[in-house]
Amino acid sequence: MNLSASGKLVIGSLRIDTPNLGDHIQILACIQMLERMNLKPTVFIDRDTELADEPPLETDEDRLLLPLNGWFKLMANNDPQWPPHRKILPIFFGFHIRPHVCPALLESRSLDYMKTHEPIGCRDPFTMDLLQDNGISAYLTNCLSLTFPARSPIHEGDTIVVASTDPKILEIIPPLYRRNHVYINHYKTLRSFESYMTEAKALLHFYKRRAKLVITTFLHCALPCIAMGIPVVVFYPNRKEQFWATSDRQRFSGLKTIAPIYEFSEVDQVNWNPPRIDVEDQKAMMSRDFCARIEKALDRF
Repeated sequence: MNLSASGKLVIGSLRIDTPNLGDHIQILACIQMLERMNLKPTVFIDRDTELADEPPLETDEDRLLLPLNGWFKLMANNDPQWPPHRKILPIFFGFHIRPHVCPALLESRSLDYMKTHEPIGCRDPFTMDLLQDNGISAYLTNCLSLTFPARSPIHEGDTIVVASTDPKILEIIPPLYRRNHVYINHYKTLRSFESYMTEAKALLHFYKRRAKLVITTFLHCALPCIAMGIPVVVFYPNRKEQFWATSDRQRFSGLKTIAPIYEFSEVDQVNWNPPRIDVEDQKAMMSRDFCARIEKALDRF
């Protein structure tokens, strides 16, 4: 990378304009990893509408170090915001592709771009296999939301939490849990990105302090709760459309390697008293890998 001596590497983060707190939880996970390295994002780029635009930097020699975690809609006025702008130095870590929703990610110019910035750290085996089949060096990192710190043993929780967009989940859980639960929907209508980030932080705090068991159809409820040491029961979303059911299995394929995931029709197979899942070794490996990727980029600059 040929840069002027006056150029500097600015730390960036994604931002988003969606009602799904799971998206914001993934951003929080990335920011807390950067902060562990004493790096604080100062420029925020919208995941869906700004990646191909020139980032707001002070000089033409500056570059933006931007971790790309999560999945990408890549649409702005029906034009894909991909590949990212030349001033963005991407770190692919926890990257997910939904091919039927984001076909631009598999176009030749996108594959060429990822080839330039490989290896691609993938959120799930589906994405890893898809990229490898297209000649891209890719490996499994899992999702950064699996790196949240474990809660203290004194915070065992006293609340059964059911988290889903589908109230029908309440019809399949045991009667005791229906009588004694808190229902949470990760989809909210708030005024700003900052409001969503504050709400996501509060939600994680609630899970950490109060949940003794989480029953959920949300990927980014299950993963951070597992990371925090909270027992989980995970169901696939109860989709009727085969298109979305297939997409759910693709995006849940990383979680599937960690925890059992049930269909609504498989309720008789559920262990309603699941153990906590120990992911500390995996979490430490992910943290080392993420830090190494960031440090390598900083050294190159």
